[in-house]
Amino acid sequence: QVAKPDLGKATLEDMECQPVTDNAEAYDEFFLNKLREETPFLQPSPSDFSAAMDLCRLEQGQVWIAHSQGQTVGWAMLVPEGKKHWTVHDIRCTTPTVAASLLRKAQCTLGSDIVIVQKKTVPSHHAEAQPYAMARVINVPQFLQQLAQWNPEWETIIEVVSDEAFPQNNGRYVLTQGTCHTTQMPPAKVFTPGQLAAFAFS
Repeated sequence: QVAKPDLGKATLEDMECQPVTDNAEAYDEFFLNKLREETPFLQPSPSDFSAAMDLCRLEQGQVWIAHSQGQTVGWAMLVPEGKKHWTVHDIRCTTPTVAASLLRKAQCTLGSDIVIVQKKTVPSHHAEAQPYAMARVINVPQFLQQLAQWNPEWETIIEVVSDEAFPQNNGRYVLTQGTCHTTQMPPAKVFTPGQLAAFAFS
């Protein structure tokens, strides 16, 4: 008997990830099935997928697919919002590990200086609630380095906490003279990834 592959253990090393924007319709069933799982109170249809693709192409975005052991395990729509910023408008993956690996691969392919932020809706009572949607930072060290370069006058220590999807982001960072590096010194400000994005773009 052949063991069923454990797709939850897919990592950057054993996944194949690539943009498939011109052939994205071939993966509509995966998108719709994940949407039904995550929003059981709705009945998504192919028109929902078509609307997502119309938005993607209108904004010159990309659709990325992740495969592991011959099966589709992830789908993500990325849209540029400037020369150095891309936004995750939608992402449907089998596990958070798959989502993290897919976004890492996309970031490496788009360019090492690209900053990707992920939009997510949150309940109004949630501590990170913002009107309509909010962004969260995918790669905190890179993001803070970019902020430091844009704001060389900043002299502060920031701690990032509670990042379960990207635990390597958690830590303390000192921003000084246009640079950023890790530190063990007490922070002046403490943020979750969502709060950090809200602070940076406010």
